[in-house]
Amino acid sequence: MTGRPFAGDVQRAVADAHRREWAFVLASTTRTTRDLDLAEEAVQDAYVSALTAWARDGVPSAPGAWLTTAARRNALNALKRGQVLRTKLPLLLEREPAEEDDPMETGGPDTIPDDRLRLVFTCCHPALAGEAQVALTLRLVCGVATGDIAQAFLVSEPTMAARLTRAKKKIAAARIPYVVPAAADLPDRLDAVLGVIHLLYTLGHTAPSGEDLVRADLAERAIDLARMLRDLLPEPEVLGLLALLVVNHARRATRTDAQGRLLRLADQDRTAWDREAIAEGDQSKIHDEIGDLLFTIANIARKLDVNAEEALQSSNRKFTRRFRAMESKVHAAGRNLDQLTLEEMDALWDEAKAAEHS
Repeated sequence: MTGRPFAGDVQRAVADAHRREWAFVLASTTRTTRDLDLAEEAVQDAYVSALTAWARDGVPSAPGAWLTTAARRNALNALKRGQVLRTKLPLLLEREPAEEDDPMETGGPDTIPDDRLRLVFTCCHPALAGEAQVALTLRLVCGVATGDIAQAFLVSEPTMAARLTRAKKKIAAARIPYVVPAAADLPDRLDAVLGVIHLLYTLGHTAPSGEDLVRADLAERAIDLARMLRDLLPEPEVLGLLALLVVNHARRATRTDAQGRLLRLADQDRTAWDREAIAEGDQSKIHDEIGDLLFTIANIARKLDVNAEEALQSSNRKFTRRFRAMESKVHAAGRNLDQLTLEEMDALWDEAKAAEHS
């Protein structure tokens, strides 16, 4: 523990722990209870109790571990109060992951032993509707407030609360397992997860309502999810999606003028683009057919008067024509498009554009 902090320090520590640790704490508590509603309530109570306990005793050196212990204790107490301890006893006596006989928890060669992945794949299960997958991921994995999710979906808060409740009830009624898919099923299931992350980013990139074009909080949540998935499951598609998101997000500060009006790419101040984000996209680049394609499209999309999602559409003939012209010229020189610097790509794009009008 550190020394006793000021109230403002405690609030900032709890807020930081909410952003960084929510998914881990909820996922770990859900593994203990096998009940999403109970786990979510227990975790919320743990964060509330942290405000008092940390102000009294100091912020713990491992906030996530403190919150997980508190949430599990809350869950066990709730089960006892509900007089269901007898039916839940086998689950409550579950051994720690290192002692489990379950191959999904013993870390075999084809498994990924992390509770957060269990939570992500449960929220994105194909038995749930697409909107339910996104809403559950926002609420359970990202810890976004129900009112904020409702705003993103253009519905009232009670309506969204009811949708979340129905989705959690469906998980229980359909007996959707709280596990990471087997290696053989992982490609198909991973596509659903990546689709949810991309849709979440799209909601933030171009907000469906409100005065602001960008909902930076939603876009950043999507990028945080992609980073978490990269750390836990560094598959080529995951790395490619992360590169696509961060490179596209790099120009967020230049997409509108002082009055909030949308600016075309040609009118944006490229010197104000986030170079650190672009560098992260470079680091996420991989030598894989799918990953290279996504990364290349993310780079080329910055030269177009369209967003990255539109650039992905093969029907965009202007993009395809210029892209192929650039690709042919670069390949003739023995290089790849994703090896070009931003300045080289600028020059090549302008050359391809001029050739169309000659």
